[in-house]
Amino acid sequence: RDPHPRVRYACLVCLAQLCDDLPNGPDGRPFQKQYGSIVLPALVICLAEPGNQAYPRILSCAALAVSAFAVPHKCTPKVLKPQLEPLLRSLFHLLSTAPLFVKEDAMTAVAVVAAVAEESFRPFFATFVPIVKVLLGQATKDSDGTMCLLGMKALEAFAMMGEAVGREAVWVFPATGTP
Repeated sequence: RDPHPRVRYACLVCLAQLCDDLPNGPDGRPFQKQYGSIVLPALVICLAEPGNQAYPRILSCAALAVSAFAVPHKCTPKVLKPQLEPLLRSLFHLLSTAPLFVKEDAMTAVAVVAAVAEESFRPFFATFVPIVKVLLGQATKDSDGTMCLLGMKALEAFAMMGEAVGREAVWVFPATGTP
């Protein structure tokens, strides 16, 4: 919550690096399990804080830190569950309003969170499918290729969300039509 955006950005970079580099904390548990109750609320605050909306690089880095934190072999649904709803609400907001490069990182974060949350993601699946379909549609209509990466990330996210919630939940949504 430092007032200077460069300090917030540097903290997020360090946090993402710690998630990658620290296999286990001092007590032998993974960093995510040991510090999840501290790290996740801080990431949610960073993603949702109105002051950060003016700094898209901070939002992008926060989404990348979420992706680094929610690595399936280090993080568990139990670690994510207390912050899952506000975290996904913040990521959905980024997918709806942020610049393109932030949307790309937010989409990756949603995919990774869904993969870790598994069945806990089921209540949020119906919320994310329409935005994924919109972003895929925009990417396929893009003539200059600027949205190509976002489209690929949206497709990957849909696959990971579908795997998390199961075939039954995925088949509820029609393959064609408007979101």
